[in-house]
Amino acid sequence: GSTVNSGFDFMWSTIPGATYTLEVSTSSTFSSVAFSSTTTSSSYSSSNFNLATGTTYYWRVKAAKSGYIGTTSSIASFKTATPALDAVTLEYPTNGTTVSADGFEFKWSAISGATYTIDISTLATFATTMFSVETRNNSIASSNFNFAENTKYYWRVKATKSGSTTSTSNIESFMTPQVSVPE
Repeated sequence: GSTVNSGFDFMWSTIPGATYTLEVSTSSTFSSVAFSSTTTSSSYSSSNFNLATGTTYYWRVKAAKSGYIGTTSSIASFKTATPALDAVTLEYPTNGTTVSADGFEFKWSAISGATYTIDISTLATFATTMFSVETRNNSIASSNFNFAENTKYYWRVKATKSGSTTSTSNIESFMTPQVSVPE
C-alpha cells in the first residue's frame, strides 16, 4: 500500500441502495478490528478515526442490501506518514566563535518532547566523532567534554521524537582558545 498523510478519504464503488461497513485493522487477517463504521455513502473520511502515525493498516468494506447476500471487498493496505520534526537550529557557539576558556554552554532550539544527541568532531565530515552525548535538554555545559586547547571543532545536534523522523541541524564550528603559555 501507499504512504498517506492524515485527512484522506476511503473510497469504494457504489451499489445502489446498499449500506457499507468500513473496517480498518493493523492485522491483514482482521483478527482484531481497530476501527469500524457503517455508512450509506461510498466514501468515508479517515479523520473520523484516530490513526497512529507510522503504522501499516489494512481496510475492507462489507456491503449489505436488503434481499441480497452481503459481499466483502478485497483487502487493501496503507501506511500513515511519520510527521517530520521541526529543524534544529544551533544557537551557541555560533559558527567560527572562539569559546571561553572558563567554559560555555552549547545551546540549540527546543522541540517539544524531543531527545537530542550532540555530536562533536574535529572533522567537518564527522568521519570520526570525538564526543556524542544524549540529553533531553536543549543545552549542555562544555564541562561535559574534554576539549583540547587551540583546536577547531565541529558540532551538530540531532533531535528525535517518538513517532517522528529525526531532524539534524546544520554543522557549525568553534575554536577552543590557547590556554597554556608556550615555552
